Amino acid sequence: MEENNQKMLSPEMAKLMVKQILNKHNIKKEDMAEISEEEKERLKEMALNFKSQVDALLKNQKNDTKVKKAKPVDKLSEESEPQKRMSLKDRIRQRRGK
Repeated sequence: MEENNQKMLSPEMAKLMVKQILNKHNIKKEDMAEISEEEKERLKEMALNFKSQVDALLKNQKNDTKVKKAKPVDKLSEESEPQKRMSLKDRIRQRRGK
């Protein structure tokens, strides 16, 4: 299982992520100490966690687009009309049913 997770994270992606983090905190190459194996594992876990979150987000977006495509024709004609932006007060009133 762990080998499969390592294959999903490309080395280029890992290098890019680490480089961006180091640049963000103004850490130069000469300032860096060797990264321990434990820290490397934590970085890999974080990257895999991010990847799974991105995959879940993409899956939700695909499901949302499928739902939008399946709307009845009547609702599509209503949505084509421009909608007014509601104020916060109006949205609260609408939720309360007033």
